[in-house]
Amino acid sequence: MRSHPPRAIVAINSYRLKSTDEEGRVSIVERLSGETVWSDSEEHAAEVLAGPIHTIEIELKHLG
Repeated sequence: MRSHPPRAIVAINSYRLKSTDEEGRVSIVERLSGETVWSDSEEHAAEVLAGPIHTIEIELKHLG
């Protein structure tokens, strides 16, 4: 499992992955090249279904 704070994600290329959250729920995530999405904080495991995955991610950090 990996954890992430809230973040903006920009897909550099198109990809598809299977994401499993901490409660075992599975979702298929598909992104197109250039797509930008917001993601709240999460803990998940990911399996690449089609890729590779190249992204730019801007994570929000709590300062204090």
